[in-house]
Amino acid sequence: MKKITALFFSLVIATGALAQKAAQGDGLLDGYFTIGTGLSVPVGSFGSSSSVNPNAYGAKNTVNIDVSYTARFSNFFGMAMVGRSLSVGHVITNTQGYFNGNDPNYMWSGEATPNKLKMAMAGLYATVPLSGDKNLWLFFKPMLGAGFVGQTSTTYNLIAREPNYNNGTVKVTTSGQSYAFAYSFVLGIKYNITPLFAFMAQVDYTSTNPMFNAQSVNATTYHIYYQDATPYYLRMQMLNFNIGVGLKIH
Repeated sequence: MKKITALFFSLVIATGALAQKAAQGDGLLDGYFTIGTGLSVPVGSFGSSSSVNPNAYGAKNTVNIDVSYTARFSNFFGMAMVGRSLSVGHVITNTQGYFNGNDPNYMWSGEATPNKLKMAMAGLYATVPLSGDKNLWLFFKPMLGAGFVGQTSTTYNLIAREPNYNNGTVKVTTSGQSYAFAYSFVLGIKYNITPLFAFMAQVDYTSTNPMFNAQSVNATTYHIYYQDATPYYLRMQMLNFNIGVGLKIH
């Protein structure tokens, strides 16, 4: 966390210095507003379905939508801001398989609602031209901000194997909205289609680690009871492959 905090302040100082230099020089060189979409691929334990990984979450591939603004204060440096929204589902087949193989009294099945994730970040925008006419650019954006995750739930259905056992459900719900520090590293290209429009293609790694407060609701034919579960952190790591169209507004 100390290293990430130091990086954040370094980006703030660098962006501030560039803005001050721009104010003394020619000002803002250009600014692009971009709308993009693409594929989000969960990685690490977040995307793992390994039965031997205790932190495996089994998150599924999904589609994201983002909006961003980039501005250059000099030939090679500027600032970037981005907002992103996506819905990430996950599988619970490993849990079902474990209980079905180890619980002699019940058969288990289940389903989970997706995690609604929104992210807002800002940071440095570094770019270099790749062609002599300066229509093709390579850019890099290290960004910091926050991730927000809405309420989600997982429901397990219990089907009794023996006549003297009761069917039931176990529903685990995360309470409220969780938020946490988030960061992203973006590498991409920008191609100027016309003086006003540009095509963007990028790949980025993003990570956030929100804490969830969970509550378990167990229900059978004869009773319902509630139990507060231990709060837990869920590190959400993703590789994103996005394309978009940018409009030059300066």
